[in-house]
Amino acid sequence: MQDKTVVLAKLARALANQDFDAPLAHRLGCAASIVVGADGAAITLAYTRDERITLCATTDLAARLEDLQEVLGQGPGAEAYDSDTQVEVRIGLASPDPTQAGRSETDEGVERLVFGDVRTGSGERRWPQFEQQALSDVGAVRMLAVPIHPDHDVLGILTFYATPERASELETDVAQFLADAVGVALLRESQWLVNETSGPWASRSRVHQATGMVIAQLQIPSEDAIALLRAHAFASSSSLLEVSEAVLRRELDFTHVARPEDPDGSST
Repeated sequence: MQDKTVVLAKLARALANQDFDAPLAHRLGCAASIVVGADGAAITLAYTRDERITLCATTDLAARLEDLQEVLGQGPGAEAYDSDTQVEVRIGLASPDPTQAGRSETDEGVERLVFGDVRTGSGERRWPQFEQQALSDVGAVRMLAVPIHPDHDVLGILTFYATPERASELETDVAQFLADAVGVALLRESQWLVNETSGPWASRSRVHQATGMVIAQLQIPSEDAIALLRAHAFASSSSLLEVSEAVLRRELDFTHVARPEDPDGSST
């Protein structure tokens, strides 16, 4: 996988270019899809439970396929949520190795179930109704459903969608890190805010000050600024307070992280 700092730099740049009037979940979904080279994304929490809710679908294609999976009760999203495993499917697209449909792959220690657009050994497709209806409604598409679990529990699924023109560009090796980082960014009361030394009010004050600095650096809304701080804390296995302190000490400057001419974000 690419260095986490590089991935975060790309996420920061993509997030800074989003429509600030859109909800945070939508902006994060759009930014994540840009980083992995997808055409769109959807974020759905509690995927197979009664309280299921789709926080965002960044394109009409993503919205249609999320709705279709909910209506039919089948598809890669539900399987990824129940198994806590990445699930990939190509609909209307040839599998790289048709003899290995349903195979398990491991990238950077992350297991992924891969289902190509081929018949399984039983002569049936993995999700016959879903695949047939999806092909009819939206045409050929590659889908990658990734569990969101910033801690031990699966919160939901971040699904990336790529049309045939971009199907080969989908960077599956960074998908899990991005899904977990997005999960952390969306948590209102994140575990990264825990402060063992100065108490909650002092911690909040420092976080608010750092958030203000990131807002000034990138000219982004406060929600986006705190999302980037949380994602950076997750990536560096730090607390939100520690990352905030680094910003306040000017050891971490998101202006430099998000600068297009600095693709490797090495200074962070």
